[in-house]
Amino acid sequence: MAEEGFVNTISAVEFDQSGQFLATGDVSGRVCVYKAANAPPSSAAGRTRDIRPASKAQTGRTGDTPIYRKYTHFQSHEPEFDYLLSLGIEERINKLKWVTPHAGGQFVLTANDKVIKLWRFGEDKMKKVTSLNFPPNTRGPNVAPNLAPANITQNTLRMPLVQPCETVVSAKKRRDFANGHTYHINSLSLCSDGETFISADELRINMWHLGHSDTCYNVMDLKPPESDGYVEVITCAEFHPTSCNLMMHSNSSGQIRMNDLRQSSQCETNCTREFFEQRNSLSNQMFSEVLPPSAMSDVKFSKCGRYILSRDFLTLKVWDVNMESKPLKTIQVHGRLRTRLRHLYEDDCLDFEKFECAFSHDASHIVTGSYSNMFQIYDRLGRTETCLEASLASPKQPTTFSRTGTAGPGKKSEAGTPVQTIDFSKKVLHCTWHPTKSLVAMAAGDHLFLYDCI
Repeated sequence: MAEEGFVNTISAVEFDQSGQFLATGDVSGRVCVYKAANAPPSSAAGRTRDIRPASKAQTGRTGDTPIYRKYTHFQSHEPEFDYLLSLGIEERINKLKWVTPHAGGQFVLTANDKVIKLWRFGEDKMKKVTSLNFPPNTRGPNVAPNLAPANITQNTLRMPLVQPCETVVSAKKRRDFANGHTYHINSLSLCSDGETFISADELRINMWHLGHSDTCYNVMDLKPPESDGYVEVITCAEFHPTSCNLMMHSNSSGQIRMNDLRQSSQCETNCTREFFEQRNSLSNQMFSEVLPPSAMSDVKFSKCGRYILSRDFLTLKVWDVNMESKPLKTIQVHGRLRTRLRHLYEDDCLDFEKFECAFSHDASHIVTGSYSNMFQIYDRLGRTETCLEASLASPKQPTTFSRTGTAGPGKKSEAGTPVQTIDFSKKVLHCTWHPTKSLVAMAAGDHLFLYDCI
């Protein structure tokens, strides 16, 4: 476990498809990439850049767990100004997604509020000219090429050679996917065909081809004819992990809609399935005009594509793609705040932050963040919970309890923590799960943490 090198708040974190690379984006528009390595660092300077996983029980299980070392970093976005709207565009990285590697390099998509960029980074060999036998004073820029030393003849002259001297990691921008969104981009998702991806803002979902940045296809447009006709907004969108024709999106009304692009390319009018649970009177409270607690902040497919995980402010829900009538399980993450929402909102304690969630590689566990730099790990049916704190302090034995029984001696469930002790200024918003191992990476402020959780 180690802290992130930049002193700016991390706004995105993502493993690549192989788990060899881990990337973070921050509010200053910078992207930092870490690479997995099991060998010990060669210098003290290298050790300060390592991210060492903290084992859950500290039993030495991290022997086969990779240590992530800083590989490269680059400036992805710069602050800009929209002169037509007279608005500034922040450099903050909202989302980043890995692209299938090819041609000997790694590719990653990064997005701020308006522009998506495709970056390639990889190892390039630096070269230098060697095998020269001219004296140093005859190789300057002001020396004429025909003024060779008298002791060097045609037979002794050696032609220069270009030889590799060192390997450096460089990042190069390949394409800009711009002018596709009027509102803030909140989602990026790669299609399983490896050639296309979607991007979503509050009212539009666009489909792009990785090889063509000048045009995009509008899959969904919810903008009403009148400016006051907004009913709902898009909060997240994602492709199915194996079926390139299936796509889902969530909205501020607490619904998940799945569309089959083979049936219709206009997803706002044709919906294959709709996952919706009837809400209680909570949706009629004052928060429905700001950002309702039922608004889904994140939705994710499991790796197998069988399950859907959704996160709103109060709960986590696990859905079966074949049963849209109700979720398999509803887990109360902030259930103790339900009766205190009005008071906390009036005291400026709640911003209804967009907490992310993630499935494990085998869909057996799920993870999400909370306040006080806490994050919770549940099994898929929510029967057990592990509560950990993302902290620079030495990792301690986590609090684990059964939701169907009672907690052990000295252990307290997250739901039993007094509201007065919650630090609303510290929160874990961004998390991602390793594609093949029981590793969870999460961001807390300007620090990045890696835990071996199962």
